[in-house]
Amino acid sequence: MNQIDRIKVGTMSNHIIVMGYSFLGKYVAEKLKDMGMEYVVVAKDEKQVEIAQNQGIVAIASPVNLVYDALKKAGVERASSLVATYDDDGDNMLSVMVSKQLNPNIRAVTIINERELREGAKAAKADIVVAPSDIIGIFWQQRLHPTR
Repeated sequence: MNQIDRIKVGTMSNHIIVMGYSFLGKYVAEKLKDMGMEYVVVAKDEKQVEIAQNQGIVAIASPVNLVYDALKKAGVERASSLVATYDDDGDNMLSVMVSKQLNPNIRAVTIINERELREGAKAAKADIVVAPSDIIGIFWQQRLHPTR
């Protein structure tokens, strides 16, 4: 993280931490920006961080095994929410667990790609668990049967 981003994060409170910056993470960051919310992105890949920073996004590069340090740098103690959007469910659950240990009041939202892991994500203390396959199923059900 560069010095300017370090200063920005140091002044943030009640911000949102977005874990991951692939397709879904980019979408979440875009919507947060549209809503005028303060947020920080934590991405595994330096290239993703560079892309985010080129768009004016405060971003931190960190492999998942260093999630504790990354969350501390992202100001997790002062954050209001965390959105875990990694492609790997285990990475998302680890992010949620560590964030809840560092800030028990943080609202944690996680994506799960394997619907069977819903209970595991709840056990990791996620407040909201979203399976994209469920959302797609609901969408198609409403399109096929609009009166339901």
